[in-house]
Amino acid sequence: MERIENEEKLARRREVVELQKHYFQEAADKKKEEELLEHLTQIEAAKQQKIRDDQWRKEDNARVNLMKEVYDSRALTVEVKKMQKDERNWLTEYENKKIQEEIERQNREYEEKAIREAALKKVHQGDVLRQIAERDRQLRREL
Repeated sequence: MERIENEEKLARRREVVELQKHYFQEAADKKKEEELLEHLTQIEAAKQQKIRDDQWRKEDNARVNLMKEVYDSRALTVEVKKMQKDERNWLTEYENKKIQEEIERQNREYEEKAIREAALKKVHQGDVLRQIAERDRQLRREL
């Protein structure tokens, strides 16, 4: 009986030892699975972070390019406005110059006309004086 009890005890011990080995093996397998799962999770997180970083970089580059386009557009607008202002100033100066030249031309024409009229008046006056003198001579002869 003792021997049967000892064998049962030994069998139970072996069973307990085997169960312990099995549980330790399961725990080790579970730990490896968790480590593998953690590793895969880290890899996936790294991929997601890379995707977010790439997206952020693209958005940032798009913002930078948009700002460059806005600044270039504003610079072009400023340049166009400056050219238009310069053109208006040039046109104003050109018109003022033409007006001054026209005024000077009209003044010269007026002076020349006044000189011609004065000369014609003198010639006419000289003719009138000659005619008067001629008539006076004729009247004196007759008298």
